[in-house]
Amino acid sequence: MKLRCITVLLTVGLGVGAHALGQTIPPALKNASTVSQADQSTIRQFIQSNFAKISADDPAQQSEGRDALVNAVGGEPSDAFKDAYARAVNEAALALADNPDMRVRVNAAIVVARVASRTQSLQLKPAAIKFINDKSDPVVLWGTKAHATLIPLQLRASTAGQDALLTGLVGALQDNLSAPIVLEAYEALKLNLVQARGSVTPQMIKAVVPVMQDLLSARSKQYERGIPDNPVADTIATTFLVDRDVWAQQTEQQRTRTAQLVVDLIGMAGARTVDLDSDRGRKDSLIQALRSLSSAVVVIAGNINKQSLESAAQPLRRVDSSMPGETIRQMCDELIVQAIADIPGVKRPSSLQPMASVAP
Repeated sequence: MKLRCITVLLTVGLGVGAHALGQTIPPALKNASTVSQADQSTIRQFIQSNFAKISADDPAQQSEGRDALVNAVGGEPSDAFKDAYARAVNEAALALADNPDMRVRVNAAIVVARVASRTQSLQLKPAAIKFINDKSDPVVLWGTKAHATLIPLQLRASTAGQDALLTGLVGALQDNLSAPIVLEAYEALKLNLVQARGSVTPQMIKAVVPVMQDLLSARSKQYERGIPDNPVADTIATTFLVDRDVWAQQTEQQRTRTAQLVVDLIGMAGARTVDLDSDRGRKDSLIQALRSLSSAVVVIAGNINKQSLESAAQPLRRVDSSMPGETIRQMCDELIVQAIADIPGVKRPSSLQPMASVAP
């Protein structure tokens, strides 16, 4: 039910782009190199009138107000306009952040996430932090989407290390670890590394590594009671953490923790396949995760120059759903034994109770 609620409201948010009727902002103001007090008043009036629509009882009005607020920063407005607009949106969104109507809050969070993406402005940081701490998953989802835009911006703007956007992320999501939210959080933390490798600095990587590890650790605990929703999602984190450039910025302690997290996931996912021989769908998701995790081990082996570990990981990269769960578990165990031998500090994962014996 929770996931269906997230899906419905995510779909609502993707409707941005409809023509918004009513008050508009003059094109000259959008292109202005400076924003006067009178211009700021015009911006605030536009924003307040459309946030008032978001607060209305009529869903059509809510959608109209939301779309108008997002479309106002379409095209290529000036930096001065984007900064002033984002500041005013942040203030108006915060005023609705405690509204008892969840639909009002989620539409406000959608505006913050979309305007953050279009303006690339840290003025929206307070609202993003507020929404990621909301009591409703759909609002948290859009707050997390805003973080995906704002975290790289904050890290590029500061050399002071971790920021409230990062430090509060894991704590805010402790009770919101469903796959859609976790996927957005992982996307926020991986810094778009593959596409933007040249612009991701060592300092940025050092800031996100412990947060990514903490989030992955929190998710891995779900194996203690069963199987996490969409276990493949967690391979976004492991792929990032073992990447050669990310590995190079980790301390020895962090490298050991990264390797241990990968080994733990292999052990737990392998153990859970034993319970799923009659559930092909969920078993398939674990198989896909195990293939990616074994590839992560191959990357670790390259990072530490251990051919024996790379060779031990190869069979699991070819694991197949038709194999009995017990066979898969044994393959995982063999890889774990080699990892313990080759990676200093790595230990055997804790054993899991069979799912049938775990209390609901």
